[in-house]
Order: sequence, then C-alpha cells, then structure tokens
Amino acid sequence: ELKPKLAFHMTWTNPDQPEYLGGDEVLSLNEAWVTTHNTYFGNDQGKYDQSIMYKKVAENIKKYLDDTTEFLGRNYYNFVIPSGTAVEYAQDVFNRPQAELYRDYTHLCDYGRVIAAYVWYAKIMGLESLSDINLSMIPSKLVHYRSYYPINQRINSEMKAHLIEAVNWALKNPYSLPEA
Repeated sequence: ELKPKLAFHMTWTNPDQPEYLGGDEVLSLNEAWVTTHNTYFGNDQGKYDQSIMYKKVAENIKKYLDDTTEFLGRNYYNFVIPSGTAVEYAQDVFNRPQAELYRDYTHLCDYGRVIAAYVWYAKIMGLESLSDINLSMIPSKLVHYRSYYPINQRINSEMKAHLIEAVNWALKNPYSLPEA
C-alpha cells in the first residue's frame, strides 16, 4: 500500500548584489518589486539585505508549519526540504560568487540547482547526510540545451566539497545558518 507524504519546499533568497545581473538598469524595469524588497527585507538604510530575507523566510516557514500543526492538531507536512538553507550556506560560508549560484535575480543556475537537487534527493530518500550516497554521482560538468542557461559550467572538487557541506548543514539545521 502506498503512503504518500507531503513535503514543504523552503525556497532560497534573492541575491543582494544585482550588479552582475545588469544593475540598476535591469532592476528599474520592476521598481515596485525592488521597493517591496527594500521595505520588507531592508537593513537600517532601507536597502535590501539577503541575510535579512533569509532569516524572515526561515522564521515564517517555521511559524507557518507550527501554526498549521496547531490548527490541524497534527503535522500536515511530513518534512521540510531546506533547499534555501543549503544555497544560502554555500554563498555565505564559502563566499561563492552569486553569479555561480543564480542565473538571474530569482532563479538558480546549474551549480545552485545541483545543490537544491541534492537536498531534495536526500530528504525524499530519507537520508541524514550525503555521506550515505555515492558522491562520484555529482557531475563535474553541467550542460543544458537551452541557450539562456550557463553552458558547460564546471564543478571542481572544491565546489563539490562545498556542495556536500552545504547540503549536510541544511539537512541538520533547516532553519539556520552558522553564526558569523
């Protein structure tokens, strides 16, 4: 008998260095969106701050899950898939360039998607860490058939090590990052 499970996907934040994405020229196309981000996720100067957005995303997801459980009297979701924590960890802890993780202001590029995919894989398979799988499965070269994706992005051994650590951290700490 199949027993389906329901998971909640924790998203990643938007990058806070839009310069490599075309800077203010691109962002001015959607001024209302930028203003909203600056308002809700801004620092003391009212400028968007990715770390503030991450904290708010994590806090609100945890609150939503707690409130849903309280309202229903049971856990509605069987588990959380903390892709956002893993992507944020890769960027913050290892100082990975945003251009290596994002292809635009909201979507992940190849390396970022591989990080998110391994979080999904580990959670769906019930793994507690990536040490439970054959890590040689992580590709060293990613190629996409669509021209708007980065083509032939290489994942070197350092990036693989960062990917593994980021995913393992997220699996153990879905709502937090290490203190700086």
